[in-house]
Amino acid sequence: MATKPNFTLKQGEAKTLRFTIRDKTTGEVVDVSSATLTFGGQKQVNPDGLDISKADGTFTKTDAASGIVLLPLSASDLDLDAEVYECELKVEFAADNIDKSTHIELTIQEAITS
Repeated sequence: MATKPNFTLKQGEAKTLRFTIRDKTTGEVVDVSSATLTFGGQKQVNPDGLDISKADGTFTKTDAASGIVLLPLSASDLDLDAEVYECELKVEFAADNIDKSTHIELTIQEAITS
């Protein structure tokens, strides 16, 4: 059984997430250049709508044919409460009517300021 991907990021610090999309059965990378990608998440405790949401145009797809996509997150995107967020990366292929997603745990750590 595969482990759920997880990321730990600091509050208000810009980061880029790198995803390699693979076929669950074969492990081979999947060409996602024609796919629509979305990313969204909400707090695990008392979810009240999405706290973070990114549309397809946000992703960098330079290496999408090799299954690699980047998701740049700005400092304001990550200006979130220090909590655990349940997120989902959704990959949708319109031509094949294929809709796949993976759940991701995103932990936001409190920023340390002096």
